[in-house]
Amino acid sequence: MLTFAEFLTTRRAALGMSMTELAGHLSVTPQYISLLEAAKCNPSRKLQGRCAEFFGEDVEYIDFLAQPMSREQKRALLSTPSALPFLTRRPLETDIGQNDSPVATDGEDEFIRRLFAPIANSRPDASPEFYTRLLDEVNARDNGDYRFSTKARGWADHYRAALTEQVDGSEAARPLFEELARRYDEHADGAYPDALRLLTAEALAKSYTQGDDWESAASAYEEMATRARRIDDMEGFAEATRHAADAYRAVGRPDRVVDLYASATGGEDVPAGIKAEFLIAQATLLCHLGEYEAALDPIRSAVRIWRLRSLDIEGRTAQLISAQVLGLHCFVQAESRDEARKWLGRVRSTLARVTPAELASEEQDRLTALSNLESAAMMVQQGRWNHAWKNLVGVESWLDDADAHAVNTDEAALLRQRIRLLKTEVCLRQDQTRDALGIADEFMAHPAVGDAVRDKGQHARLRAKLAALLGSSGHSEAARRALALAEDALDPDSQPTDALRALCGIPQMTALRESLA
Repeated sequence: MLTFAEFLTTRRAALGMSMTELAGHLSVTPQYISLLEAAKCNPSRKLQGRCAEFFGEDVEYIDFLAQPMSREQKRALLSTPSALPFLTRRPLETDIGQNDSPVATDGEDEFIRRLFAPIANSRPDASPEFYTRLLDEVNARDNGDYRFSTKARGWADHYRAALTEQVDGSEAARPLFEELARRYDEHADGAYPDALRLLTAEALAKSYTQGDDWESAASAYEEMATRARRIDDMEGFAEATRHAADAYRAVGRPDRVVDLYASATGGEDVPAGIKAEFLIAQATLLCHLGEYEAALDPIRSAVRIWRLRSLDIEGRTAQLISAQVLGLHCFVQAESRDEARKWLGRVRSTLARVTPAELASEEQDRLTALSNLESAAMMVQQGRWNHAWKNLVGVESWLDDADAHAVNTDEAALLRQRIRLLKTEVCLRQDQTRDALGIADEFMAHPAVGDAVRDKGQHARLRAKLAALLGSSGHSEAARRALALAEDALDPDSQPTDALRALCGIPQMTALRESLA
């Protein structure tokens, strides 16, 4: 039975009572019983209580039957065991005030989530008309009071926006999600669970991404990361942080990504594997920006984590050696020779004792080649030209190998440019001028690197170093060409997009541009 009229008619017949007899037991008129059984009116709260007592039923069940909903809505509610209490009792509001502790979900939240699961899962049986009526019921009032709490209506409004997105598209739903996000921040409007705020932030982030509004997407992904971290959803936190970093890079704000990673690695709540991943991501970006000294602290922290043999994470050994190679690179670039020698020893020692089960042969070859390139750079700094050349040729040969597919396009391009720069210096120091200028021409003919941060950072610095090297050797014309390439790459006015102009305006790029002048 789904209606009070059905219930009253069936139970009265089962007892063999007339309307007059039942009316006497319930203290109403027979005419009122007739109207109730004809579904022409609904029982008052007092009459619901008397019916529950007389027929031996729970008052929640009687109240459920008396609700003015469609049969489809009531069937959906009955499929959720926790539905009835929340249809009849308005839960106490929770005002978080100044308390910034995580707001957990409760039974009411779970009821709403289960009720509207077909919308969340984009199921084909999620009839827009039916769920619109159901959402209206959640926002309905009884005697001036809402039947559901503020936060329950927040859930309902989230699913209303999700339904709008499915029916009318992302642009139509975006203002609804944005209004919800603003409401969440108004403490006087009640406490909203972090799980709800996470879902709305995720919907907004995806919507902004589809619209190429990367600035807004980055903020929404940061909100996602914050909410996921508060409810201890570390996988969700990590994924949202990665997306936020990608969005900030898309608008030319790698400096903001560095801050994001620094925040993500603070605190003891972040699992070691995720923390190490973000430490290395932060250090790598700092290297792209030329901040080698600043990159060393996160590298050291990551190495300490990856050294933990108790850390049961796939690829731990590869991550450890990659972090060591990155540290070696920083010391070489900073020309800290003693530290560079120590780190080179650590890399080679670790590579020497790994097993094929710990590190695939292709990855071992890649890491060996990268460490050999750093070794070659150290030899150039020491004036060991022949040994340096041999190492450079070896790394170049590895890059030419068809099996060296573990290196992505940008990394391979920058490795080749670095090899050309070092070869140019070796040739100049050995008075092989024609060879040096030929290699320098190859360097300058190389197109821009695909990743803008690497191109404006690492590649521009390599061009600047080539210009300085050629200038100090008396090859002024070639030096001017290399310098012009570096200046053009960093000139905000010559950039075709707002993102590239923003990238050229961050402090690290500005400092590099000023150093060229």
